[in-house]
Amino acid sequence: MNLITSEEKNDGKEIAQWNKNLVDIFCALCVKSIEAGSKPGTHFDTKGWKQLIAEFTKATGKEYSRKQLRNKWDQLKVDWKNWKQLKGNETRLGWDSAKKTIDASEEWWAKKLAVIPKAKKFRKEGIHPDFEATLDRMFQRTAATGEDAWTPSSGIVPSSIEKDTQLEDSEDSDIEPESSVINIKRKRENFTNANTYKKAKKVRGAQKLSHQIDRLCEAVERRSSNKNDTLGPSITQAIEELDAIPDIDPLGQIYMFATRLFLDKDKRELFVALKHKEVKIAWLMNEKNVQEEKENNLFTKLF
Repeated sequence: MNLITSEEKNDGKEIAQWNKNLVDIFCALCVKSIEAGSKPGTHFDTKGWKQLIAEFTKATGKEYSRKQLRNKWDQLKVDWKNWKQLKGNETRLGWDSAKKTIDASEEWWAKKLAVIPKAKKFRKEGIHPDFEATLDRMFQRTAATGEDAWTPSSGIVPSSIEKDTQLEDSEDSDIEPESSVINIKRKRENFTNANTYKKAKKVRGAQKLSHQIDRLCEAVERRSSNKNDTLGPSITQAIEELDAIPDIDPLGQIYMFATRLFLDKDKRELFVALKHKEVKIAWLMNEKNVQEEKENNLFTKLF
């Protein structure tokens, strides 16, 4: 998947030019912000965006604006949704390391792309399973109940969630888009019976409140299960340690693997604790080999 894009200058900021390293860092910081509670609904809140921009600038030296980072978020989300739709509910799909995409027959691809033409770009290069897991943590959320229920093991984005994310893509949370206001008014006009509208509004409100309570309980449980979580090294600290090793190419596989590995608190804490650069390199290579061996064993069992 081509992750290199560019934008026009925005509010005096530099042109946003993306490579895989910058995208990995951006995604890692997004996941960190989400897990810290800075995305209470379908958007980052204002404080969350400010913190994300500051940490991205510190980690990369790139002074990208909120709009430029939001554009990258939107692009990644579109690619992720198209990728999920392409895969569907199929769980036995393999990964072609040479082609860097799904290992499937020409017939399979032709059939899929006839239905999902937007996924044509993935024929040449798809989303690696490791990166897909990161995108899942950025964009995936669970619907309440019923036919639209969605869990991380699902392969298809339900229609109700897809409609909901269209509103998220339009504007930031602290600005109410004019088009959204018009759509809401039109929906209200469709309710010919005022009592029916009021009842539906109460049901939606109860479902939203229930979802917020569930999220709050999950956050409290996570914090209670690991009270010392905030005491460990941050992702930014781990990346600074990584950048201090001259033998590791910032555009190489080991560096890319490390940025994903640092999403695990225990892993990045151990990495920072290692004192010698040679030991850090050896440990990263060993972790990479272990993970690749697990993936190969999984594919062997499936096929």
